[in-house]
Amino acid sequence: MGTRAGAPTPKPSRNWRVNCAVGCVAICPVLLVLTRQNLPTLDRSRYASAEGLRRGAYVVQDVSAVAAAGTRPDLILLASGSELTLILAAAECRQAEGVAVRCVSMPSWDLFDAQAQSYRDDVLPPRRARGSR
Repeated sequence: MGTRAGAPTPKPSRNWRVNCAVGCVAICPVLLVLTRQNLPTLDRSRYASAEGLRRGAYVVQDVSAVAAAGTRPDLILLASGSELTLILAAAECRQAEGVAVRCVSMPSWDLFDAQAQSYRDDVLPPRRARGSR
């Protein structure tokens, strides 16, 4: 069964449309996990578009210096669904301490694993030796 937990949104139909578009509904049962928690809606003018949802994972927020310079972040935080707002808040705290943080929404490991290695490496850079850039 494919499980998808997208970012907090007032429109869970986006997740359903993605599942239909990538053929998940025809291949296997799909479970959309919804919450009754009072969560803020992500401001998509501040954070990346949810278009990356169809690829299983995408960078929601990156440190501008990291993105511009092409260097890897010091820390990558992964979440899906309601936990996404928590990692965004944690990233703000760590960035204030000078840590280069990337936040990744990963609603589907299955879809992400099916992407080209180059895309997966862009979202989650390959492991590096401690202390190297």
